[in-house]
Amino acid sequence: MQAPRAPRAPNFCIFNIVRILSILVLLFSFLSLHGQKEGDVWYTGWVRPSFSPYISFIDFSNGEPQINNLPNPPLLMESREATTNVCDRDGNLLFFSNGWNIYDRTMGEIMNWTPPNLNYIISTGIGQGNLILPVNDSIFYAFVVIPDTTTFRLESSYATINRNLNQGLGAITSPRNRVEDSLTEAMSAIRHADGKSWWVLWHLEKSSGFVKMLLNPDETIQVSYQYVGGIHENVNGESVGRIVFSNQGDCFAAMEGEGRVGLYDFDRCSGNISYRDSIIKNVSPNQVFNGLSFSPSGKYLYINDVEASDSSVLYQYCLDSANLMSS
Repeated sequence: MQAPRAPRAPNFCIFNIVRILSILVLLFSFLSLHGQKEGDVWYTGWVRPSFSPYISFIDFSNGEPQINNLPNPPLLMESREATTNVCDRDGNLLFFSNGWNIYDRTMGEIMNWTPPNLNYIISTGIGQGNLILPVNDSIFYAFVVIPDTTTFRLESSYATINRNLNQGLGAITSPRNRVEDSLTEAMSAIRHADGKSWWVLWHLEKSSGFVKMLLNPDETIQVSYQYVGGIHENVNGESVGRIVFSNQGDCFAAMEGEGRVGLYDFDRCSGNISYRDSIIKNVSPNQVFNGLSFSPSGKYLYINDVEASDSSVLYQYCLDSANLMSS
């Protein structure tokens, strides 16, 4: 019996306004998540007052995207790259985050949250730097990837949110639980084949290793490691990375360096990863692969690169082809 389509983390989107092609590709992929009202609203953040003095929420609940702007937001709602949010089963906004702060549906900071080092939001942005996942009707986990204040290596941790506290606005019950350090910017999630649990995936820096975390509805967590495929290489000294799952959840693509993307098969029951193929392109020093997405059918993989001038090229690869690079 074939496993059902696997919802990816419905609350996660990358927003970088100068890389609009990445957003369009992610948009088409995201909209294929039929019936996932937890992802009906997207929080896009803002960049700087002189450029965009408001944050935006894109609402898909009525089938057509509606943009709602919140003018003059607090400085600490600023986002450089990744933003995340999650709705309830009816599509009502519950929580959103820019990776530094976590907010409730009233736009106020969630109770009991202590932000990480302020230098994170001021100095940099992480491509897949935050993620909020519902593990049951009451408990949510809010993940971040941020630089360590001493080593400056990227590390991930998560906070536990109980949505029933603070008169239904939610509150943090466990603020910072460390997962791993020496990571890339890549963090992504996919539903387990049981339709209830979640797999969360990270890529270790300068390694072929993946960190896998299984989140269960009973709030138990299991962490494992697997070393497979290509070794991640830094880009211009930075731990750039992306991990994107297909809608079917049976494979994912991982950015592994300048001009290189690995393609992997994924077993949603066991979490086992199998290397399938690689896409390698000669790119100039001013270019870097930035966005990854699968077509809704899972037949095509889209990659865009971005030059220093912020001009972009979008590539399409047919995953059924016997020669992936020539497809």
